[in-house]
Amino acid sequence: MGHLKFREIKISDPAKIIGAAASALAIYADQIPAPSDAAGALTAAQAAADYLLDISFSTNWVWAYHPPTYHPTMYGDLLTGNMNYTNHMTHYGAVAGEFLLDVYAATADSTYLDAAVHIAETYEANQLSEGSWMLFVAAETGTPIADNVLIPVHVVDFLDHLGEVTLDDRFEEVRDQAVAWIEQHPAVRVHAIISSEFQLGKS
Repeated sequence: MGHLKFREIKISDPAKIIGAAASALAIYADQIPAPSDAAGALTAAQAAADYLLDISFSTNWVWAYHPPTYHPTMYGDLLTGNMNYTNHMTHYGAVAGEFLLDVYAATADSTYLDAAVHIAETYEANQLSEGSWMLFVAAETGTPIADNVLIPVHVVDFLDHLGEVTLDDRFEEVRDQAVAWIEQHPAVRVHAIISSEFQLGKS
């Protein structure tokens, strides 16, 4: 496998794209029997995951440890309105957390498990009393950019996965409150979710 220079890849939404690359490479390398290029794939998976951790929000920000929705240095010409590094779609932490757990499963490197736990802690700290989170926020201050509330399906899946890995129920209450929110809002339609995220970024 050739050398992959993740810092040179043109990525505008790193939490999703770089995280997916890390996850796919890790899952590929972790097959039984192992493919002949498993070592190279695993090295690339860790390079992608490490890069994602390097650009994640500062530990003193309200949305600490979450990888950014928008790249901090690249593709500024493609980002308009509220689309910038400091603004964050909050479901992307859960998406990235799932990917980091895949890398942890393949490597047994606690760096990635710890990162996933930190992401969950940030969700715990910012959960609304109703059980969900604001969808689009200023990551440093937590100030909502818009009034939309996250439909927390990704967060529930992530917290379930994290609990299965850690074998504890530390975030069970956070997860249960999010599930309760979903159950109280059964009429949400998928196309409305996608549309709201797109419009928020453009506005």
